[in-house]
Amino acid sequence: MKKILFPTDFSDVAANAFIPALEFAKLVQAELILLHTFELPVYDNQFFPENYNIIFDSIQLSQFDMFKE
Repeated sequence: MKKILFPTDFSDVAANAFIPALEFAKLVQAELILLHTFELPVYDNQFFPENYNIIFDSIQLSQFDMFKE
């Protein structure tokens, strides 16, 4: 069985690439596996007070909750 891994961040560019990937998978009779990828912001916590970490975590959680819906 053939498998094709399609990493996506669900952006417009990734959505445009999905249709050709789907057609290619159909052509070669392969299973298309979607991998949701995204880049986490990198920050050094030695320069941020502790309350910034709490705020950042709450924002990340709210964005995840919106994504689940």
